[in-house]
Amino acid sequence: MRALISDVHGNLEALDAVENQTAGLEIICLGDVVCYGPDSIECVRRSGSWHSVVAGPLDTSMLDHRPDQWSPTINATIQRLRKRFSDSPDARELFETIASYQSEFTSNGILHFHGVPGNVRDWIFPEEIYCGKKLDRIANHSQHAFIGGGSHIPGIFRRNQSNWEFTTPQNGKTYDLPTDEKTIVTLGSVGQPRDTDPRAAYAILDDTSITFHRVDYDIEKTRRKIEDDPDTENIHGARLPGGR
Repeated sequence: MRALISDVHGNLEALDAVENQTAGLEIICLGDVVCYGPDSIECVRRSGSWHSVVAGPLDTSMLDHRPDQWSPTINATIQRLRKRFSDSPDARELFETIASYQSEFTSNGILHFHGVPGNVRDWIFPEEIYCGKKLDRIANHSQHAFIGGGSHIPGIFRRNQSNWEFTTPQNGKTYDLPTDEKTIVTLGSVGQPRDTDPRAAYAILDDTSITFHRVDYDIEKTRRKIEDDPDTENIHGARLPGGR
C-alpha cells in the first residue's frame, strides 16, 4: 500500500497530520507542494524523503518562472517565494529536490499526474462528468486508472460502457479500481481543500482499490501564520476554515 497526497501548498500543519496518519507507508505526491501556505520550504524538505513526487505548475515555477502563465498577484507570490528559496542556507538542496520531481508516475497500470495528461494547468472538476470526450481522452492515457491532482476536490469518475458516472468519495470508504474498467480519480488537497470540507485530504492505494481519508489539523495555527507572513496573501488563510 502507498499513501497518495496532492496540493500541499506549504501547509505544514496539514502535512504533519497526514504524515502522522500514514507513517510507515511510501508517499506519492501529485504536485504543488509550494505556494499559498507559510511553510513551502519545509514542505519541500519533507518531499525529499517521499517515494515519488509529480511536479505541479507552482513547483516548476520555482525553477522556471514564466510570468505570462500567472495573474499579477500569483506572479508576485512566486517571486517572493523564489527569493526565500534562494536565500535559504540549503537553497541548492531545495532546488535540486524540486528538479527531481517527475512529470508523471506510472505503477500497476495506474497513471499519476498533476492536472490532465499533457497539461498540468487543466484540472478535472466534478462538472466534467458532462464532458465525456475529455474524460475519454484522459482515461485513454492509462491502462485502467488515472489519478490526478490540481482540482483540490476529491472525486471518482467511472466509465460504464460509453457513459461516465461521478461519485463523491466518502471518508474512510474503499473504492475498487477494476482492471476491466476505466476510472479517473481526483485526490483533493492536503493544504487547500476546495470541497467545503476543511480537513486535509489523502488516500491509501493498493493494486486494486483506493480508500479516501480526511484528517483534522490545527487550521487556526496555519491561518495565523499566514496572517503574520508579509509574503503570503491572507485569502489563503481565510478560506481554510470553510474548505473553499
